[in-house]
Amino acid sequence: MQIIRLSQTDDREAWLEERRTRVMGTKYDKIAPLSRKTDGTLTPAGFWDLLAEYISVAPDSSKKSMDRGHEMEKQAIQKALEILHINELDVELDPGMWLADDNDRIGSSPDAAQKGDRPTYSFEAKCFDSGKHLKAIIFDSICKRIDDREFIAKLPPFLIDALPDIPSVYNPMNSVPKDNRSQVRQYFVTNPDQEKVFVVLHDDRIAIDKYETHIITVHRRDVEGDVLLQRDVQKQQLDKIDQLLQLLADGLF
Repeated sequence: MQIIRLSQTDDREAWLEERRTRVMGTKYDKIAPLSRKTDGTLTPAGFWDLLAEYISVAPDSSKKSMDRGHEMEKQAIQKALEILHINELDVELDPGMWLADDNDRIGSSPDAAQKGDRPTYSFEAKCFDSGKHLKAIIFDSICKRIDDREFIAKLPPFLIDALPDIPSVYNPMNSVPKDNRSQVRQYFVTNPDQEKVFVVLHDDRIAIDKYETHIITVHRRDVEGDVLLQRDVQKQQLDKIDQLLQLLADGLF
């Protein structure tokens, strides 16, 4: 057994750094296979977090993930513009809040969008923790090449099992994490001229440039049916709210 002589108190930063990429007792439960499937897999989020530790800078412990995400959004958009070869002069980097023409209580707030009163594209920046970031990139990359037998043959068998179920036909919306999909659909609900949404995954802590920024492009045709459903559900729920507000105003309760 090797012993690294570091004090948890006096050498705190070095001690924390030494723990990265190693499976310590507190990390075991986070990387061990789950007892039941979550999102189609037994592989926990901690497995992807451990992978990320090998190719990323340690996160700033003084910042919450949400706060950091907001700070990084502008950098994410700039990177996306470079990748997509879109001129920054054609993009509104602070597009405000969009409200639907037929109901101003239905809206969305893109991180950036094409300039003009009838934008056809917008940007949604997602700056996840590094493990979730890598998992999303790997999943989308495999989904895009699911018909490439040579590529699929090179993948270790455990990798397919470690990911959510991979569809037989590529739809970019499946690559957007589940808890972000309704947000992406909402742009199409709010803006009838919306043709596509660029979902920008960005993590400046990743040491391999290729995986720092990844873009999932969702077109209206990819989500048309779900967009109509999401619009109708919102209208139905708002109608119920109106009815309850009237009962409250009437003093029924």
